[in-house]
Amino acid sequence: GTHTLSIKHKGLHISGSPFVYSVGQLSSGGTHKVQVGGPGVEKGEVGFSNVFNIYTREAGAGELSVAVEGPSDALIKLEERPHGFLGVSYKVKVAGMYDIHIKFNDAHIPGSPFRVHISPDSGVARNVTVHSLKDRGLQVDKASTFTVSYNGAKGTLNACVRTPSGSHEDCFVQEMDDGLYGLRFIPKENGVHYLDIKLNDHHIPDSPFAIMVGSMAADPAMVLAHGDGLERGSCGIKNKFVVRTAGAGSSFLAVFIEGPSKCALSCREVDEGYEFSYTPFAPGKYLITVKYGNINIAGSPYQSEVTGSGRKPSPLNETTSMVVETVEKRPGAKSLRRFRGDASKVNVRGPGLKKARCNQTQTFTIDVKDAGHAMLCVGMVAPNGLPEPELMVKKNNPTQYTVSYKVVEAGEHTLCIRFGDEEVPGSPFSIAT
Repeated sequence: GTHTLSIKHKGLHISGSPFVYSVGQLSSGGTHKVQVGGPGVEKGEVGFSNVFNIYTREAGAGELSVAVEGPSDALIKLEERPHGFLGVSYKVKVAGMYDIHIKFNDAHIPGSPFRVHISPDSGVARNVTVHSLKDRGLQVDKASTFTVSYNGAKGTLNACVRTPSGSHEDCFVQEMDDGLYGLRFIPKENGVHYLDIKLNDHHIPDSPFAIMVGSMAADPAMVLAHGDGLERGSCGIKNKFVVRTAGAGSSFLAVFIEGPSKCALSCREVDEGYEFSYTPFAPGKYLITVKYGNINIAGSPYQSEVTGSGRKPSPLNETTSMVVETVEKRPGAKSLRRFRGDASKVNVRGPGLKKARCNQTQTFTIDVKDAGHAMLCVGMVAPNGLPEPELMVKKNNPTQYTVSYKVVEAGEHTLCIRFGDEEVPGSPFSIAT
């Protein structure tokens, strides 16, 4: 069967973890099943052996190639290890940006080429030490402070934090004494953050530092994805899969779909996690990447074979993405009753959908006769970005509503109408005054 292996340091996943391995016969293979992890595909240093690992067993039989391109030639060493692992080390003589090309059966694996910044010999940056840095127990919107000591080193210190959602936040750096600096940052989200501290653009020892914000660590190893949409699909219709987050804590769930066309991508919450639907418009192979807390879940990326008639495939792959901030779910817990409605069958009509006059009441009707049962939500935003205060929804009969509103500010207003989890046809409406 298929197993998930997690390798952690101080309770946090190392680079490449978690990964999938199979016992017995492989269910499927291919280039997208090759997995890579290690510091050598993230950063490096001149004159040192920069290392990473490649795991190929899940991909099946094939030919693997590794190449490093950049300002200087690279000395590459490969070490074959048991059970489908390959150790790679490379050494370069000139600092700069390097591309690491990893191919399987002459096709790039996911993420290849990996762009790596090779810094000069870090020299005095090795002297720098960090004190009073907490890697646990941090809370959102509460400052974390610590100190950095130069220990005789000279140069410019800078630091930034990489958040679980993928953004970069600068740290506040202040000199406290000769060779002693105080640093501070305020986390804005839960999950694992990575703190980069550099002297003269060189990482200091142990940088980046992994820091856990929040009481419960979001664990990508506990997240599973399943559904036919991960393996196959059809052009022009919704193909579905579910990402199970129960028991994994709360974090940012990101889905990327790369293939010969853009996709219409939507998401709705279900009892066990989140259901994604994607509609591709051209046949071909689509790579589906699922990340939790900015870390690939076990088994990601997936490859879906899309068939049927559609547009002509794009010569270059196009990417569609969506990020969802999840809520914590408990295994076996049931959510409140969910109504099932079809927003595409809601009929909205009336003069108030196109144009409005200031301080005059405008109306339109909403008919949900053929749309089933769901919650109806209507809202309008004024040009200043605030909700329009004078808006009323009146129920005429069990399936028809009249909406009346009055605007007080000239400009473009935005009217949103949702039925259940989805926008009705035409929403959001742009209304000029």
